[in-house]
Amino acid sequence: MTESAKRVLVVDDDEGIRNSLSRILRASGHDVRVAADGFEAIDLSRTFDPHLVLIDIRMPGIDGVETFQRLRSLSPSLAAIFMTAYSSSQQRHQAEERGAISVLAKPLQIDRLLDLVQSSLRAAPVLIADDDPSLLKSMARAIRAQGLEVETVSTLQQAALALRQRPRRVVVADVFLQDGFGYELMRDLTSEQEPLPFVLITGRSDWLTSDVGQRLQARVVCLSKPIDIDQLIQQVNR
Repeated sequence: MTESAKRVLVVDDDEGIRNSLSRILRASGHDVRVAADGFEAIDLSRTFDPHLVLIDIRMPGIDGVETFQRLRSLSPSLAAIFMTAYSSSQQRHQAEERGAISVLAKPLQIDRLLDLVQSSLRAAPVLIADDDPSLLKSMARAIRAQGLEVETVSTLQQAALALRQRPRRVVVADVFLQDGFGYELMRDLTSEQEPLPFVLITGRSDWLTSDVGQRLQARVVCLSKPIDIDQLIQQVNR
């Protein structure tokens, strides 16, 4: 196993699927463990500490959605791909709300699964949310030039989903997005006691001097537009 191999946990009560996925993922260079139910997965994750879990939604004992929620409490940055042979829209919605990268239907399309596994394991440490396409592209290009992976979104809803999928990362967000306030994302990031890896940007000088702006500047970095790219990169690297 190479040093760069990622740890993948496969959770399914079907032994044939567990063995098949384990064989395929190991052939792709990943370190793989398998579990037959949610309780076994939780016990195993305490020592295995997976980067990604492939998990069936319907299982005996506790279902996949609850299992993932418990796994996330042990490993907050854990990513998940759910699998199901059923078409329950409610369970799919619950999985997506908990932060699923995707919900795949069984029988699985292996090429599609492997593509998702690879993209899920390439975690972008920086998320940028801005509804100005030109500025978004400029900021992303400058940060990528520093050797960092970047994910870009243009709405609050897209950013919230990205953070549910990958909670632990630096966020650069416009204060005013099309569908809400960028600073609302902070509630999903960290607690009041933890430092916030957050950079807010705005072209509204009146907001910076408002009560809300003043309170937030005591907790996070706030930059005015037009953005000084060098200053932005300095803050992201911190």
